Amino acid sequence: MAGRQRRLSAAAVGAVLFATAAPSAWHAVAGAGVGAAAGWLAMTDAETHHLPDRVVLPALGMLLLSIAGASWVAGDTSGIAHAGAGAVCTATGLLALALISRGGLGFGDVKFGVLLGTWAGWIAPGAPVIMMATAALLGGLAALLLRARGTPLSTRIPFGPMLAAGAAAATWWPGS
Repeated sequence: MAGRQRRLSAAAVGAVLFATAAPSAWHAVAGAGVGAAAGWLAMTDAETHHLPDRVVLPALGMLLLSIAGASWVAGDTSGIAHAGAGAVCTATGLLALALISRGGLGFGDVKFGVLLGTWAGWIAPGAPVIMMATAALLGGLAALLLRARGTPLSTRIPFGPMLAAGAAAATWWPGS
């Protein structure tokens, strides 16, 4: 299957995964968009080690508009606060890792993490923790498996797929 077809397939799977577990109609609509972007970006990162801003930033804009619309309709701003907290916490953790890892984690991962942390925070206050713990666990497992196969420590592992899987786990986590 060609790269474009794999990305489109991953986008479709992501849209369904995120939308079907969403706690409300607003979440489902936004979840389809975030899930599609997450699937496309995860596959792109796996293939190219690049998370393009031309996908991450519009998806973040769409999500922010959805959160604002849902909050306005519901007359409740707690979703905005939770989404903001998820974005800040995720950005802080990933930015710290990017700065200390000397190129091991890129700023594309940080921006993608902001998108997914915003989503996770909006669906449930504790969901960003689930997302990041799952991503870290999967990243560590991938590194151990590669190392067991004799792959050099300098081998770059794309973290976007781990972030996307973590966000999917947070979306489906009971209570989210």
